[in-house]
Amino acid sequence: MYIQFYFFNWTNEGELENANSKPSFEQKGPYRFNEFHEKVNVTFHDNNTVSFKQVRRWHFDPDNSNGTLDDIITTLNLPPLTAAFVARDWSIFMQGPLSLVISQTSKRHVTKKVREYLFEGYDDSLISLADKLPALANIEIPFDKFGWFYKRNNSDEYDGFFNMDTGADDINKVGRLRNWNFANRTKFFPSSCGMVNGSAGELWPPGQTKTNITMFSPDICRSLTFDFTEEVDVHGVTGYRYSGGRNIVDNGTINADNWCFCNGECLPVGVVNASSCRYGAPAFVSYPHYYMADPYYASLVDGMRPDKEKHQFYVTLEPVRNKTVL
Repeated sequence: MYIQFYFFNWTNEGELENANSKPSFEQKGPYRFNEFHEKVNVTFHDNNTVSFKQVRRWHFDPDNSNGTLDDIITTLNLPPLTAAFVARDWSIFMQGPLSLVISQTSKRHVTKKVREYLFEGYDDSLISLADKLPALANIEIPFDKFGWFYKRNNSDEYDGFFNMDTGADDINKVGRLRNWNFANRTKFFPSSCGMVNGSAGELWPPGQTKTNITMFSPDICRSLTFDFTEEVDVHGVTGYRYSGGRNIVDNGTINADNWCFCNGECLPVGVVNASSCRYGAPAFVSYPHYYMADPYYASLVDGMRPDKEKHQFYVTLEPVRNKTVL
């Protein structure tokens, strides 16, 4: 298994104050990592379920990457942006001191190496001062550096605690999640949007049909439903391909049942607010290049080139044993 990371390099950050200039981005990558999963603390229970934690390990694959981990990328500086986002509803008396701290200690953009953005993390003065300044007392800052995957490599803590059916009493239940972090729903989304549904992504019940599948993603703290689109051949193996549609990135615009993904801020279709899952940081999830999103988003920046062949999100299952093959 492997994962590929892409970055958008901000090429005109110096024009941020120019109201007539759009932010311009160029895609960098992919930076490919081989990914390994290990189940730890495995416990089988009398109710035909098994509990476990998951360790994920990533190793850089330079031969299949377009670039090195020392490539330089300019992008938004997330720590001060997160602090400002969390404080957006504070009173002016609380926002004032925080604004002063941010203006004196942090930059709005940073230029760092790919390795720092991913696993190594980078130092930020706002994080360093977090436990020393009263203005930051109400902001949860769980790390001493910022990095998208900082401290995740070889950790059994990040993905959470899983409990799923073994299928011992009913083979049609195999791989079905019962609980995540000791509950059958998350605290991050209200109503049905917070339910823990579907597979953990590696085991599926046999006899999968050409309808849809559901899997739970701990990365964004929610379940995702993929619709059957076609039969495909993967290295000589017949597979059923299930693709993510607009429903995954909808918050009620298309399907009224998705209202609970608004997370307090209903956006045009194509971007979902996942900030509650990421310590209140301004985390918004979309397909690459705003594929399938409202044109509003791409109109705000230069450099987006959505392409179905490149950016469609899908899962392919072998239909007899229902193993993930791609």
